[in-house]
Amino acid sequence: SLLKHTSSFAHGRLLDICLNKLSTVLRGELSAPEVLFPGGTLDLVEPIYRGNPIVDCFNTILADALKAYLAEAGHRPIRILEIGAGTGSATDALLPILQTYEGEVIYDYTDVSEVFLKQAKLKYQDSGISINYRLLDIGAWEENDPSWCAYDVVVASNVLHATGSIRGTLQAVHQLLEDEGHLLMVEITTVMDFNTATFGLLEGWWLFEDGDCRLPHSPLIGKVEWERLIAE
Repeated sequence: SLLKHTSSFAHGRLLDICLNKLSTVLRGELSAPEVLFPGGTLDLVEPIYRGNPIVDCFNTILADALKAYLAEAGHRPIRILEIGAGTGSATDALLPILQTYEGEVIYDYTDVSEVFLKQAKLKYQDSGISINYRLLDIGAWEENDPSWCAYDVVVASNVLHATGSIRGTLQAVHQLLEDEGHLLMVEITTVMDFNTATFGLLEGWWLFEDGDCRLPHSPLIGKVEWERLIAE
């Protein structure tokens, strides 16, 4: 009965494939991206972020937060940066809000992978929003890089933890925000075996070098620690 639910089936399929390929990945006979993104497609991972009640709930909260911000902004031009936009799960929730905004919107859709950018460019070409598709590794962002501006809103959904130093990453985000800018952030704060056994095959999952900030055996950060780091 569990597999009758679309998101449960997608999770089960991805987990089954990753576990079956685990030994070949560990032996170096197959790369993790080849397992999760066969043929360079997003077919296995995209359903994880679609039709999932938990993801949908937090995307709704993101959209409500953006709607509240825009209500205060009037009609002035707004610049938005989305970090690690990936398959566009958060973007899908935000664009309908932006499409009703009467002021100018410039949206920078970024990720570390060209694969995600190419697919997003096709997907959102008729969105009616001015979207720029740019490579960005927030963990390696350099201060005062002239190719980046300050943004009114930075969106980061389950991505900031995937960097070497969370303090450095948060500092970079801070510098990319206008003085009165807003960070709309979603983060998993509980270690789940599913994530470790699937996305944990990717080298990027284990990039962190500040284990004192992270939950045991994971790159994730707990709620209380997030609050402390953001305040810091």
